[in-house]
Amino acid sequence: MAEHVPTESSFDSLSTATKEETDWPSQITSSIVGYIDQVRAKTTKPAIVASRALVFGLLILLFVPVALVLLAVTLIRSTSFLYALASDTHAVWASYATWGAILLLVGLFIFNKRKAAA
Repeated sequence: MAEHVPTESSFDSLSTATKEETDWPSQITSSIVGYIDQVRAKTTKPAIVASRALVFGLLILLFVPVALVLLAVTLIRSTSFLYALASDTHAVWASYATWGAILLLVGLFIFNKRKAAA
C-alpha cells in the first residue's frame, strides 16, 4: 500500500483557502467603504460642487464690478496725468473725452457685429 504524501501544491491550495477564509474582515471592511464612497459620490459631492459654484459666483459678482470701476478710474487718472505732462494744465475733460470716444467706438463696433433680430 502506498502512503499518500502531501505535495507542495496541496499545501499551497490549503494555505490560499485559509488565507481567503481568514481575510474576511478586510473584505467586509472594503465592501463597506465601497458602499459609503458610492453614497457619498451621489449625495455629498453634488452638494459640495453646488455650494462651491454658489460661493465663487457670488465672489465674481462682487469683485468684477469693483475691479472694472477701479480700472476705469486708473485709466482716466493716468490719461489725465499724461495730458497734464504734455500741456502743463490739468485737462481732466480731455481724458474724459478721449475715453468716451474710445468706448463709443468699441460700442459701435460691437453694435455692428450683432445679429439682426428675426
